[in-house]
Amino acid sequence: MKSIVVPRLAPDRHHLATVDHDRSAGDEAAGIRGEQQQGAVEIGSCADRLCGRIVWLRTPLDRTGRPLTDGNNPDARQRQRPICGLPVIGDLKRQRSGAWDEGWIYDPKQGKQFDVELSLRASDALQVTGYLGIKLLSETFIWRRAPAD
Repeated sequence: MKSIVVPRLAPDRHHLATVDHDRSAGDEAAGIRGEQQQGAVEIGSCADRLCGRIVWLRTPLDRTGRPLTDGNNPDARQRQRPICGLPVIGDLKRQRSGAWDEGWIYDPKQGKQFDVELSLRASDALQVTGYLGIKLLSETFIWRRAPAD
């Protein structure tokens, strides 16, 4: 498992993730904004499922000053979509165990989609497990809620 701490906005402060408390979604995972090294993904309710989109990028522009796009997408028609706002988690269904599974996660750096499971490990820790078909060969990250400030 990997726990990631990244600087956010102010270079002298470190935040782990930002949270919008959306309890109307009926789930503790809804509203978590999990930050990774290069950006933040906000997870929210999509009807009876969970989904997520990129809401912040450390470097939102390319070398020419244009917004980053989904240039590695295998579908050429999708390559001009901006990365910021891009849906990257979807179709997660609530499981009897309390986890969310049977959904997908998209990595725009690779242009690849994987299966994903989300599990709330503590009130401030969301386990994100990406896998291909079986969880035996998976990669797991821990996203943590940020302080309220």
